[in-house]
Amino acid sequence: MQTKRNPEARASANRVLNIAAIAKPLDKQNPTETLPEIQSEILAVRAVMRRFRVSFWHAKTICCLSGLGGAQ
Repeated sequence: MQTKRNPEARASANRVLNIAAIAKPLDKQNPTETLPEIQSEILAVRAVMRRFRVSFWHAKTICCLSGLGGAQ
């Protein structure tokens, strides 16, 4: 029994769309392109997330209230 192959399925599966709405947030998450004053805040938020196992928004609130990472 032979399986039928659809040549169009593979071509469309390998196609990557260039969508600006998806690409821009990914660039902002690259720590090498982050401004130094924002980077310390992000590192503090990540440390709080790891230590207390909370979401990003909870960790950011904790950092803002505690003054960690230069958050204002």
